[in-house]
Amino acid sequence: MNDARAELLGLLDAERNRAIDFLRGFARIDTSNPPGDTRAGADYIRRFLDAAGLPYRVIAPQADKPNLLGSFAGAAAGRHLVLNGHIDVFPAGERARWSRDPWSGEIVDDVPGGAVWGRGTVDMKCGT
Repeated sequence: MNDARAELLGLLDAERNRAIDFLRGFARIDTSNPPGDTRAGADYIRRFLDAAGLPYRVIAPQADKPNLLGSFAGAAAGRHLVLNGHIDVFPAGERARWSRDPWSGEIVDDVPGGAVWGRGTVDMKCGT
């Protein structure tokens, strides 16, 4: 394993609990589309960015569907990495058909390695 890869894996491991806590909280927010109102999800992300001291701006052509744009300067000029995601998720449908609450953010151990349960946790809520 090269040094850069080892360093990245070390950083990810060091932030593991914070990332899981973020995902669990984010999964508890119903951002179903339709209707597509993502304000509560955007507020959650804003609070996280504020607490981490990370810069961003809000772009909201539609007040109920705000976008957050964050960027920072790298150590040197050159290529940039762009991460793009979305806050909304498909509707959960009939909650009675779910084996667990789709907005729980519950950690379950009945899958190999464990998992965070909730609508969007294997979609962009996890990617965010």
